[in-house]
Amino acid sequence: MAAPVIREPDFPFTRTDPLSPPPEVAALRAAAPVTAVRLAGGQRAWLVTRHADVRAVLGDPRFSSDISRPGFPAVQAAAPAAVPPAAFMALDPPRHTRYRSALINEFGTRRIAALRPAIRTLVDERIARMRAAGGPADLVEHLALPVPSLVICALLGVPFDHVDYFQQRSRVVLSRSATTGEVSRANRELAELIAGVIEAKRGEPGDDVLSRLIRHEAAFTVEEMTTMAVVLLTAGHETTASMISFGVLNLVREPGVWAAMARHPERAGPVVEELLRLLTVIQFGVPRMATADLVLGGVRIRAGDGVIALLAGGNLDPDAYPDPGRLDPQRSGPRHLAFGHGIHLCLGHSLARAELAIVFEAAFRAFPGLRMADPGQRVEFDENAFVYGPEKLIVDW
Repeated sequence: MAAPVIREPDFPFTRTDPLSPPPEVAALRAAAPVTAVRLAGGQRAWLVTRHADVRAVLGDPRFSSDISRPGFPAVQAAAPAAVPPAAFMALDPPRHTRYRSALINEFGTRRIAALRPAIRTLVDERIARMRAAGGPADLVEHLALPVPSLVICALLGVPFDHVDYFQQRSRVVLSRSATTGEVSRANRELAELIAGVIEAKRGEPGDDVLSRLIRHEAAFTVEEMTTMAVVLLTAGHETTASMISFGVLNLVREPGVWAAMARHPERAGPVVEELLRLLTVIQFGVPRMATADLVLGGVRIRAGDGVIALLAGGNLDPDAYPDPGRLDPQRSGPRHLAFGHGIHLCLGHSLARAELAIVFEAAFRAFPGLRMADPGQRVEFDENAFVYGPEKLIVDW
């Protein structure tokens, strides 16, 4: 009798509860933390779900981020669009180092500290508008999406009147269901937008990232500067926006939790860190390709194999965090992986932390009685979005 054919499970998995990762993640982490899966296009890859293993993948230079490598794992079914040379998140050193080094100070401690007053002003303005309009209100529309969008525009030097334009196109770029043509068109339109801003700044520079890049034009072409800015613009608002709305939803869906947190608004920082760990909005993980034979979690990985490091799997690993599904702002343990790890640690992690802490502290103070407008409302999520969060969140206070 022929041996049965064992087919790898399809990835991504389907959520049975929109507020929690798919149940297969915990099951695989317990039984087979490094396991073969079949991606949307039929490609085979290794799914990594344990904290220690995810961290190992992200910190090991033998795992490449270069999306141009033949066979690089792709979660979307459509073929990935061509990646411009300056898309540093999809590159390995030394190319990655060249671009990241030019931007690292823009997101350093000193720069973010200087930006905090402007962030507070933006947050206070949005909350004042929300209160003046009265509830019920969509928290995504009034607070979660505009704040990080306006902040990244201010940092880069992109005029605020371009916010709606880049939000719409960023949503396409970050959708797993978008076709190659749709992603290419959205990226091209974003590039044209940024190129126009760069041209305008040649005659009227400001105190912003694009103006400072222009001063180093001998080091970078216009195309490279444009691509770097598009990467920052796209990645710099959607993740933080999703964390705000998803974090608020997590705190208001259980009676008394928001009110308990709001009694100590000055402690928003630890609450944010725990929400980052618990919710992990990068829902399909981080793709890598092995460049050498190695052993990971007791499994032999071959050079050329694709690997998906599932951040949400690592952040809910009970070996790293006892009772990992419980919100505990005083939790100790290893650093969470919401921003990744290693040389590709999210460039904007300090900015995101500042925005989130300021937003949550201000919201705790302004809306101590915040609640779902309708406790039975169905909150919609885009299951195909690489960045996972509520599309709308109707609240009252």
